[in-house]
Amino acid sequence: MATVIYNVPAALLADYHGRPAIARGQNPAALPTVLAAADWENLVYLQLPLSPATVDELAQWREPVPLDLVLTEPVQHYPLLYRCSPLLDHCSIRVSIPVTPGFSKAVKLAVSLQFAVKLEITPPEPVLIEELAQVLKLYLHRSTVAQPIEPFHSSLLAFFHQQPVNLWTIQEEDPAMFRHVTEPGEERLPGRLSDIPAQADSGAFAEAWRRQLLAENSECGGCPFLEYCGGYFKWPERAFRCDGVKMLFGMLQQAATELRQDLATFSAAQGDDAP
Repeated sequence: MATVIYNVPAALLADYHGRPAIARGQNPAALPTVLAAADWENLVYLQLPLSPATVDELAQWREPVPLDLVLTEPVQHYPLLYRCSPLLDHCSIRVSIPVTPGFSKAVKLAVSLQFAVKLEITPPEPVLIEELAQVLKLYLHRSTVAQPIEPFHSSLLAFFHQQPVNLWTIQEEDPAMFRHVTEPGEERLPGRLSDIPAQADSGAFAEAWRRQLLAENSECGGCPFLEYCGGYFKWPERAFRCDGVKMLFGMLQQAATELRQDLATFSAAQGDDAP
């Protein structure tokens, strides 16, 4: 059975002692007291907004905990990332960036500063597909990119190993592995499913959703990438057309194929050179 990771308000973190947790806060200055009683071994991330109102406090942060900096206004606020680069001396950092027009500027700066990136990639408008493709090419081909850009990184590994991992899991929205806890302490499903209260059988959501889409004879029925997507972009609007998404998955699949071929060629050459 998969271990469940709870996304909880920082003020409730002590209630989840002994369980993996992502603690979300708003005011960095108020968090040291909360963290003093935290189970640091099970703290997956401390999730904080990166904005003009928080950057001064974040720049002074010295606690050695993994940070997830949420850049809710990527076009306006991405230069704030410069101020946070010294944090890498004592923290691992991920920057969560919503996929909105112009988001690629924030991604390029984040990876140049050696931050990992997680794209908040809800069903994208067609105008955003080209920008997503540019970011994917950056990840695949720019030699200076040393940090993962999700969901591309985990999807590429899944294609390479030919062991599908779907986007519900990669994007931390699979109820079998993630739960969201509200400010009053109510447990709900994660991410885009957070309007749904958690039920005893909700951990099987991703598989039930996939079966439902197949039963409806939807676009997913003939899709070669269903096992790697899980119908992620069909929620909540089943009519979403996945042409652009399929193009991105195709790029990842091709890159994984070429990587396997390159490694096979290298291994063969090493064997030929052996005495």
